[in-house]
Amino acid sequence: MKAIVVKMVCCWVWREGFCKKDFSYPKVPNSHSQHWFANIAPFLNNSLFKPRYIFKMGKMMLFVFVFVLLLCFSGIVAYNPGTSWRNSGAFAALKTDGSVVAWGSSGYGGTAPSSGLDNVQTIYSTGSAFAALKADGSVVAWGNPTAGGTVPSGLSNVQTIYSAQYAFAALKTDGSVVAWGGYYIGNSYLPLNAPSGLTNVQTIYSTYYAFAALKTDGSVVAWGYSLYGGNAPSSVLTNVQTIYSTEYAFAALKTDGSVVAWGSANSNGGDISAPSGLTNVQTIYSARRAFAALKTDGSVVAWGN
Repeated sequence: MKAIVVKMVCCWVWREGFCKKDFSYPKVPNSHSQHWFANIAPFLNNSLFKPRYIFKMGKMMLFVFVFVLLLCFSGIVAYNPGTSWRNSGAFAALKTDGSVVAWGSSGYGGTAPSSGLDNVQTIYSTGSAFAALKADGSVVAWGNPTAGGTVPSGLSNVQTIYSAQYAFAALKTDGSVVAWGGYYIGNSYLPLNAPSGLTNVQTIYSTYYAFAALKTDGSVVAWGYSLYGGNAPSSVLTNVQTIYSTEYAFAALKTDGSVVAWGSANSNGGDISAPSGLTNVQTIYSARRAFAALKTDGSVVAWGN
């Protein structure tokens, strides 16, 4: 039935908009002294701006609009846009009513929980899991358990969630952090839990296997695989304004325009330290394995692999 109705509408649109002969403007003397309209009449006669054409197109658009509304309200079609997220093997769509639909590989979160996924505000993803933040501050996670697919029991009052390749970090409304998931070193799996007593956190950044938390006092706490920035040089990480990251490293921009970077240039290690004497930096951009600092004088300094 739906296909028949749609075909009828398409036929009507084609007939009304394109198949009927249009009227032309009356010819006018080609003399500007007789009428200014004479200079534009030929253009109008060969354009889309003919009165009958405009009227027919307007009528057609109105008809289609009303027709679509009728279809929506009648239940023949449904209009329910939302937002979708993906990871390495699945999608998760957040609908406007706060429910979630997932599809793809079940090992990557392609099968969403049958209950509990209501009143969802937004969804986050790791490489093979999803985490849904609900309106009441609770979290529902699913997918690969070792990649964040199992949420810690009793997690509540969550403000936002950040993700690494195989882990999530939830920033709570009181400034504390709860992290779950982990990372692999060879065949060994290591959890990526947040350091005990971590509070007063403003925001969190991530590489593949590490997190860095910027605190309200401008200090930084990092955890995770040291090769990926899990060990921050805390002694020099003061008065930090914001942090940028590649897959393997972090770069902290301080309020005085200087930069502190740590982590690795690539998976084999390599120095990622900011160039000596780098100052007056306005902002930083990152690629997979490199940083580029834009200075206040418009010059650029880049480093990495």
